[in-house]
Amino acid sequence: MGGYIEVSTEPLSADKGNIAAELNAVRTELQQLFQEMQELDSMWDGPASQAFAVQFQTDYEIMQEIVENLEGFIQCMQYAADEYNKCENTIAELISAIRI
Repeated sequence: MGGYIEVSTEPLSADKGNIAAELNAVRTELQQLFQEMQELDSMWDGPASQAFAVQFQTDYEIMQEIVENLEGFIQCMQYAADEYNKCENTIAELISAIRI
């Protein structure tokens, strides 16, 4: 017995929008954290300060990579939604062209 695959692009688009909104919030928080770290660095000297700054820089770069990966994921979600919509439109045109 055959089945079929049905894809609704509305939830995909909604998920993409939710992820994009959360990612924007993360970007804002990262920028604020970076600014606060610069302020802290101007007030704190010594080996502990340097070690902390090095670790923060490492963590910050990792977070930047995560943000970039999520941006790529969002683009892939948009591409998938666009392709599904294009396919649905093509199928609808083919069906409407059939003359019985």
